[in-house]
Amino acid sequence: MLVSLLVAVLLEAVMFWKIFEKAGRPGWASIVPLWNVIVLLQVVREPLWRIILLFIPVVNIIYYLYLCYAMARAFDKEILFAVGIAVLPVILLPVLGFGPARYVAGQTMPQTREELNATLWIAIKGGSHLQYVKDLIVRGADVDARGENGMTPLVYAAQHGRLKLMTVLWLCCHADIDARDNKERTAILHAASVANLEAIDFLTNTDFRKEKAKEFYRENPDLYTPL
Repeated sequence: MLVSLLVAVLLEAVMFWKIFEKAGRPGWASIVPLWNVIVLLQVVREPLWRIILLFIPVVNIIYYLYLCYAMARAFDKEILFAVGIAVLPVILLPVLGFGPARYVAGQTMPQTREELNATLWIAIKGGSHLQYVKDLIVRGADVDARGENGMTPLVYAAQHGRLKLMTVLWLCCHADIDARDNKERTAILHAASVANLEAIDFLTNTDFRKEKAKEFYRENPDLYTPL
């Protein structure tokens, strides 16, 4: 009995860890009691005072069902998916965390080129879902938009070893691999400066890059489609 309970708690923590990360929140919040509920309310854009409703008999059941609906909508899912979360969370929550579901709550698409570029950098630094990053570029954001210290998104991704983001920016959206920041450093030099060997291999080794691209394609067939 105790083992089953521990397994259930562990599974719940893993599922919400991925969901929180996809929503741009720290995944570790899923393992901190009470704080995980607060972060969940932030993810579905609910006022924090409503946490009180979860401690009121009968009302907590109704509010739980509403939270299932709010979570579904936060990831652009319909009401039937919300019913699935309420009834079979162990099956439907992993779909949100590990599947292609995109976090859309509060993400309105900007209009001007400047707004798109600014939002692109916010999305990249905040760890937004890669589909949202690509959507911004499709809408007109400059894949080589300059950020802090003249960095381009690809240079930033290389410095932080974010291979999936590099795949989207370079192989899908044709970012300029030779772009330089204000100090004339390229993506390769930034990766080398932090000894990020995977990023260096991705940028310089064709076979390694093809291998990573194939892995990414298997996991994200729609996202990988080049522009």
